[in-house]
Amino acid sequence: MAYIRYITKGNKREYASLASSARDGKQVGQQYLGNLGLVVDKENGIFKNRELGLFRYTLELGYCDLPDEYAQEPGRGEKERLILDFGDSYFLWEYMKAQSFMPALQAVLPSQSDTLFSLLFFRILTDKKACCHAETWYKGNYASLLFPRAKIRSQRISEFLAAVGAEDVQRVFFREYLRCLYEDGGAAGILIDSSGLPNASNLSVTQISNHNGDINLEARLLQG
Repeated sequence: MAYIRYITKGNKREYASLASSARDGKQVGQQYLGNLGLVVDKENGIFKNRELGLFRYTLELGYCDLPDEYAQEPGRGEKERLILDFGDSYFLWEYMKAQSFMPALQAVLPSQSDTLFSLLFFRILTDKKACCHAETWYKGNYASLLFPRAKIRSQRISEFLAAVGAEDVQRVFFREYLRCLYEDGGAAGILIDSSGLPNASNLSVTQISNHNGDINLEARLLQG
C-alpha cells in the first residue's frame, strides 16, 4: 500500500516522496515510487518541486486542484500575467463569437468550457502540438484572461480528454451543431470523415442527390 514518506534534510526543510511497503521473504522494506518535493503545507497536502511547481497531492485523490488561497496568494506559484501575447487569441476569439457554430462548442461540457477553448486555441495558434506545452503557452497568452478557469496541468488535460471523448458528450455536440446550422428548417446534412483515406488518394464527390428521401452518394477515388 502506498504512503507518503517525510524526511527533514540538513537545511531543516521537510521533503516528501511516495513509497510503498515491499516484502522480501520475511523482511518488509520500502519501495520508492516518486518524488513529491518540498512540503509546503503538510496538513493540506501542498508540495512544490521543479517539475510541477506548486501542487496538491493526497493519497485519496491523487493530484488535484490547489485550494483557492494557494492559487491566488501572491508569491505562491503565481506567474507574471501583465506581459502577454495578445493579438492572436483576441482575433480568434472575436472571430469565433461571430460564428453560428459557437453554441455547439459551448454545449460541450459547459462546466469545463474554459479548458476546452484554451486547448482549442493552443492547437490552432501554436506548432507545439504536445499537450505538455499547453500550460506554459497559456500562462503567457491572453487566453489566460479569456478563460481564467481553465485547468490545463498535464494530469487535468488527461482527465478532460477522457471526459470529452464520451459518447453522450459527442451526441450533445452534434445535436447542437446541426441545430446551429439548420435551426428548425428540418434540413439534413451529411458528415464525411475522410481522415482514414490513404494520403495519396483524392476524393471526388461526383453526385449527391435526394429523391423521395433516399440519399445517393457516389464517390470516386482517383490515384494521386
